[in-house]
Amino acid sequence: GRILVPVGVAIAIVGFVLVLLAAVSFPPGLAPWYIAAAMSVAGFGTGLVISPNQAITLSDVPVTQAGVAGSMTQLGQRVGNAIGFAAVVSTFYSVIHSETGKATTLVTFHDGLRNGLLVVFGLFVLTLIVALVDLIGYRRRRAAATSALD
Repeated sequence: GRILVPVGVAIAIVGFVLVLLAAVSFPPGLAPWYIAAAMSVAGFGTGLVISPNQAITLSDVPVTQAGVAGSMTQLGQRVGNAIGFAAVVSTFYSVIHSETGKATTLVTFHDGLRNGLLVVFGLFVLTLIVALVDLIGYRRRRAAATSALD
């Protein structure tokens, strides 16, 4: 399950890059369809992360404390989602506000969407780095434990 976390995050990154490309490359009439397809890829990737993340958290916790650990994991996910959403939306609207009156509405929207998705991309790249560091550390600890038994 631990390998699914970086794989899922990588798939989500690809999905969000596709969202960005669809949003700025296709005409307004077609863009929503391509964005929906790209969001499906991103959603699949993020779906691969949630269950293994829960299992990883609970694997190191005594059974008597599993309920508390599970709820703390959920709390962390909710707080992270709220902070990430706030960062993306504030980036989007700061671009809209700064460009009001300077360009057409569609160009302003695309600029805001682009910058918001770049924040998403940055957060997911940071998540991928953390997931890879965790995976490498886990494999090293497991290898050390195995060699200590020999």
